[in-house]
Amino acid sequence: MKISHLKLKPFLLQFGFTLIIFAAKGQSKDSATVPRWINFGHDYRKEYTEAHSIFDYNRAMLTSSNDTLERSFWNSWFRDNGPITFESSFINGKLNGLQVGYYPNGIVGSVMYYLNGLPWDAVSLSDSCGHTYYPGSLSQGNGTLPFLSASGKDLGYRTFKNGHVDGPYLHKDVWGSTAVAGEVRYKPQCVNYFPAFKVKYKLGGTEMIDVFDTAAFNGLKNIFNSYVILNAKDSVKELERDYEDINQVFGDADAVPAGKWRIYDYETNKTHQEIDYDDCGNPIKITYYDKEGKIRDVRTYPCASKRKRKIIVQ
Repeated sequence: MKISHLKLKPFLLQFGFTLIIFAAKGQSKDSATVPRWINFGHDYRKEYTEAHSIFDYNRAMLTSSNDTLERSFWNSWFRDNGPITFESSFINGKLNGLQVGYYPNGIVGSVMYYLNGLPWDAVSLSDSCGHTYYPGSLSQGNGTLPFLSASGKDLGYRTFKNGHVDGPYLHKDVWGSTAVAGEVRYKPQCVNYFPAFKVKYKLGGTEMIDVFDTAAFNGLKNIFNSYVILNAKDSVKELERDYEDINQVFGDADAVPAGKWRIYDYETNKTHQEIDYDDCGNPIKITYYDKEGKIRDVRTYPCASKRKRKIIVQ
């Protein structure tokens, strides 16, 4: 059956006009407030408040292959963008699948894809007003992820290889003009492991039995990844390090700063400090500069074959 051109014309005009309306509305805002969580069927206004009081909300189940699947609803706070609520899926204790981050107003701030606990693909990135930004080049575990403030300020980037922080790194202070830049290396061979102890304690009390006193135990908890009671044959990995010289945490216990790092004013490009690290993330030389850009002090330290242990302050 033939349809005449004259009969199609009004339909095409109406269809084109409808597309223009949708396009105009679509461009009015990049991202919108999400009234319901993706993994949980709850109103975000209620759940965000409740989650802060109970810290997290989990839903566990078994997959068809008998793997433990846990959908977690939890909160965190970041110096770049403040409080963020995450919806995450864990398989056997490791992040897998989509992780969605929400600002307190319900705007989706980020969507990331994880594989076996590692950031694998960047999906989307927005500020707290819903404006979208380049989410980074991370794909199949390789590429970059940006640092972005809640107001949309560009705060630098970090580089990933095979899901680990590894490569050029730049972070700018959200409240000033200080920046740090250098190279991060994935060096699992540099990280310390400690023998574990079978800990016995009085439930609801503070008395530690047969191991060491409460003060020592509380101090050790600050550098261990796990607070679980372990057998003596086990060992525990040291926590990810807060590198105080550059004031950075890489989110990976096996990531260490390497080579020369620079702390500077990114508005004037004046250098404040330069830190040289050995192959395991230990500072071996720190150079301090005055306001005129001249060296005012140099301090040197011995290198080490392992990352130096953090001193426990009791």
